Amino acid sequence: MPTFLQFPTTQQDPDLHYYSLAAANDNRYPVAAICYVSKCLKRLLEANSSKKEARKTRHVTGQAICDALKDSLLEDYGSFAIDVLAQWNIHETNDFGNIIYALIDVGMLSVSPKDSRTDFVDVYDFKTALKFTPEGDVTKEPWPVLDK
Repeated sequence: MPTFLQFPTTQQDPDLHYYSLAAANDNRYPVAAICYVSKCLKRLLEANSSKKEARKTRHVTGQAICDALKDSLLEDYGSFAIDVLAQWNIHETNDFGNIIYALIDVGMLSVSPKDSRTDFVDVYDFKTALKFTPEGDVTKEPWPVLDK
């Protein structure tokens, strides 16, 4: 299996400094993991800002971030999603919260008084939520059972 410790970003990425600082401050996660979570959050914020009902603030909940990450992971890595997360030392949704708060600590993101690290605890189980099937339907078996 390939390794995913490098995430495609360029030296010109204006946020690379933040990713590196966050990784240095919380060395459980590589820069690749922090970059991926940040880019998924940016896509979520952009999608929300294009909706008519979007508020003026750019706030999203921990649940929404975890759901967006789940969708992105399945789209980007398919059946390797859990393996990629394991390489990044991410084993539960709480790890997503740790990364978000690492980005808050370095000043890249802000937090509202209503937000908490606990918003990311046990949002879903990776083995269930990241079960990949080619059709994208997590409830179906990936291969049909043939009768003899």
